[in-house]
Amino acid sequence: MSFSTGSCNILAKAISYQFKGRIGMPCLKLSLGGLFVVGMAATGLTQTTLSEATILNKIKGGCLGKLAGVDWGEPIEGKYSAKEVPASAIAAWTPSMINNQNSQDDIYGLTPFLEAIRDKGAYCDWYQYGDYWKKSTPTLWGINLNARNNLQKGMNPPDCGSYKNNEGAADQLDFWIEADWCGMVCPVQVNSAIDIAWRAGHVIGYGESVYGGIAVAAMQSKAFTATNVTEIFDAGRYSIPADCLTRKMFDDVIAWKNAGQTYDQNFASLRNKYPAHNHWACASMDLGFVAIGLLYGNGNLENSMYIAIRCGDDDDCTASTTGGLVGTFIGFNAIPSKFYSSLNMDKAMPYNHFSFNQWVNTTLDNAKIVLAANGGSISGTTWNIPDQGATKMTILEQRPPSGNSSPVLSASAGTPSGQTVSFTASASDGDGIKTYQWFFGDLSFDISGNANVSHTYSKVGTYTATCYVSDNVNNTSCKTVTVTISSPSLHLQ
Repeated sequence: MSFSTGSCNILAKAISYQFKGRIGMPCLKLSLGGLFVVGMAATGLTQTTLSEATILNKIKGGCLGKLAGVDWGEPIEGKYSAKEVPASAIAAWTPSMINNQNSQDDIYGLTPFLEAIRDKGAYCDWYQYGDYWKKSTPTLWGINLNARNNLQKGMNPPDCGSYKNNEGAADQLDFWIEADWCGMVCPVQVNSAIDIAWRAGHVIGYGESVYGGIAVAAMQSKAFTATNVTEIFDAGRYSIPADCLTRKMFDDVIAWKNAGQTYDQNFASLRNKYPAHNHWACASMDLGFVAIGLLYGNGNLENSMYIAIRCGDDDDCTASTTGGLVGTFIGFNAIPSKFYSSLNMDKAMPYNHFSFNQWVNTTLDNAKIVLAANGGSISGTTWNIPDQGATKMTILEQRPPSGNSSPVLSASAGTPSGQTVSFTASASDGDGIKTYQWFFGDLSFDISGNANVSHTYSKVGTYTATCYVSDNVNNTSCKTVTVTISSPSLHLQ
C-alpha cells in the first residue's frame, strides 16, 4: 500500500476532528506505508468503490468545465435577457478564452465554503459557513452581496439569507451558481450533498434559491458514477420537493424532451409557460436552461455549454454549471485540450487566492474529510464510499404572501442515551402547521415530517442540529440546538 504525504496528512486531519468533536472513525489502523481506515464491513452497508485517480479526474474535469463555461458565456452575459441568443452572437471557442476570468463569482464565490470545510470539518454548520462568507473580500452582486452585508452588520444565518432581510433571496440564482462544490466534496453521497447545500444555501438565500443549489449539488454528486446524463438530471430532479417551482420546470423540460421537442422548442416552451419568471437571474428559469443544456448536450462538453448559452439570460452562469456537471461526468482526461492548453493551472485566478490546481486539490482534500465523516474508507488508493440509499428531499419552503407571519417554533434535544438523542418540537401558526424536519448536524436529516424524532449518532462529538417547520402556505421557521455525544465509539488497533 502506498500513500502520498498529502493524502496521509488530510486523512490524519480528518481523524483529528474526531477528538475535537468533529469527525470520528469506527476503527483506525496506522502503518509505515500510510494510513487507511477500516470498519465498513461492520456497518453492513453496501458501498461504491472508486480509485482516487478516478475521483481526481472527475473533480478536475468538473472544475475545468465550470471555468470554461463561465469564460465562454461571459462576453454576452445579460445581452439576451428573456430571448434566445442567435448562433451568430456566440464566438467559436478558442484556447485563449479560458483566461477570460474577469469578475467571475461563479468561481471565486465557492472559495469561502471550501475553506470552511477544510478548516472546520465536514460538520461545519451555517454559522461557520457564514463567518467565512462574511470575511470574503471579492466583488459580489445580488443576494450574495446582500447576505455578506447582513453578516457584516451582525446578522446570523439563516436570517441573513431570508426573504425578510435579503431582497430577491427567494428566487435569485446566486447560490446555485457556486454550489457545485457541495456535490464535488460528496462523490456518490447525494444525501450528504443535499444536507450541505441546505445549510450553506441558507447563508445566501431561501426557497427556490436554495433548491437550485440542492439540485446542482445532487447532480454533481451523482455525476461521479452516472452512466448517462439523464441519471445526473434525475438526481437533481428528485432532490427537491415536487411542489417547488424548480422541480416543476425540471419535470416540464424532461417531458417536452421525451415528447420529441428540439432544445430550442423546449427553451421556448419553458419561457412561454412561466412568463412571470422570464426575467434576469431567476433561480428556477435559469436552472431550467442548465437542464436543457445537460439533456440535449448528451455528454458532449462543448455542445452542452453551447446550448446553455443559447438559452440566454445569465448565460455565463448557466454554461458554467452545465460545463461543471458534464466535466465531472466525462472527467478531465476526456476533455479536448483546446479547453485547457492556454490555462496556467498554478497561477492564482483573478479575485481568488486559489490557482486552478489549488481549487482541485482543496476539493479533493475536502472530499476525503466528508468520506471520513460518513464512515467511508480509503485503502491504498481505493475509496470505499458508503451507500446512502434513496435520495431524500428537504422540506418545502416558499416566499409567503406579503404580511404573512412565520410559525412560532420551540425545539429541544434531550439528554443523550449513549449515542441516541430524542428531539422534540412544537409550533403554532395562524395558517396551521404543515410539517417538521430535523437536520442532525452529521450530514443526515429526517424525512418523517414528525415534530418528535430520535437519532443515533455514529461518532462522538458536538453537533448543531436544526429543526424546521412549515405552515400551510409553506412559510418556514427554524431553531438550532447543540448536541454533545461523549460515549466513545472507536478503538485503535
